[in-house]
Amino acid sequence: MTVTKIIDKTTENLQTLTPISGSLDIGAGESQGMRLITRVLGQLQADYPEVAIHLHSGAAGRIANQLADGQLDFGIIMGNQVSSQYSALKLAHTDSWGILLPKNTALAQKAVITPQDLVGQPLIVSEQAMNEHRFQNWWQNVSDQLQIVGTYDLIFNAHLLVTTSNCYALAFDNLVPIEDNSLLTFRPLSPALNESTTLIWSKDRQLSSAAQIFLKRLKSITE
Repeated sequence: MTVTKIIDKTTENLQTLTPISGSLDIGAGESQGMRLITRVLGQLQADYPEVAIHLHSGAAGRIANQLADGQLDFGIIMGNQVSSQYSALKLAHTDSWGILLPKNTALAQKAVITPQDLVGQPLIVSEQAMNEHRFQNWWQNVSDQLQIVGTYDLIFNAHLLVTTSNCYALAFDNLVPIEDNSLLTFRPLSPALNESTTLIWSKDRQLSSAAQIFLKRLKSITE
């Protein structure tokens, strides 16, 4: 057994003997990638019931600020841009952008949605994605012809607006359940536009025991 493995085993034994308590704070945007995170969190809470888990919703900028001032242990961000000030663990999950729209519209008859399909159509988009220019390369030369009528932070609220108004939402797939009797449907973009999912944490702060256990378990199923 190597020295590193001996140290890891000793640490694991001490954690088993020592009650782990405190809080674990994680900030994240809306993503199906959270299913993996919450599965690990559920197992951790079952093993360490004295650990309180707090999930905070927010855009990448807010998550970065909360990591910097110590309010969060981890942040989960979408996209490929990760600052060098953070340690990072890229998750296997990828989110795909598309259009959430009423089933009774002509656009819903298409299998995929192109930038040209959205010209002149009332569109609401993620405020964070807009601020980070996530769609700039996708819609390219038709950007000045798009009719962006609003932005949203939470897709649940945005989908209510799409349901009751004559507009479409540019959103990640699988965040709004689409049932057979739903008034809405979802169409992927063409060309496809995908976002990676990354767990980040500050390089300047010591992780708590609970945070270290969470990270170790997450790494064991992602690396």
